[in-house]
Amino acid sequence: MRTSDLIVLLLIILSILLYNIINGARRRQVTQTMISSKKTVQDAADQFSEQGYRIAAIQKQIPITTKIDGKAYHYTMGADLVVKKARKTYLVEVRSGRKNNQRLTSVRAQKEFLPQFLLYRPDGILILDTDSNKIREININIHAIGNREIAIRIICGFFGLLIGWVYFKFFGI
Repeated sequence: MRTSDLIVLLLIILSILLYNIINGARRRQVTQTMISSKKTVQDAADQFSEQGYRIAAIQKQIPITTKIDGKAYHYTMGADLVVKKARKTYLVEVRSGRKNNQRLTSVRAQKEFLPQFLLYRPDGILILDTDSNKIREININIHAIGNREIAIRIICGFFGLLIGWVYFKFFGI
């Protein structure tokens, strides 16, 4: 072997070693973040149970499949906690650090909560700020007229016409 061959071999070995060191550090960081996140959610569950909420689910995941041009894409949507109190169900979003700075009145924040609201159909969404232990409640009302409301309006209209007809038939004008 020549010296240039040894240098190339050494560069290859060093690059593989450097690649493994960097990926190992990333993997450890992700693992520590996940462990920290699970601990934070467990602490939040303890806090809500102390305040009289019943814990229905911790980190509940719902699988979703979306088909685009016939090809299926699978993913999951989750909630940190699902709690119940006084016959009402709430989703809990645990926030700390960077995510806390986002205003809840911003359109971006509202668009973030809408899919969860439509998927889980809770009575409200509770935001727990882990830095200040403050709980904020978000209620979403969708003002859409569904089939049931249309049927009720038709039935009420029919009864109104019937009462009017009976009144004019028997009492006249």
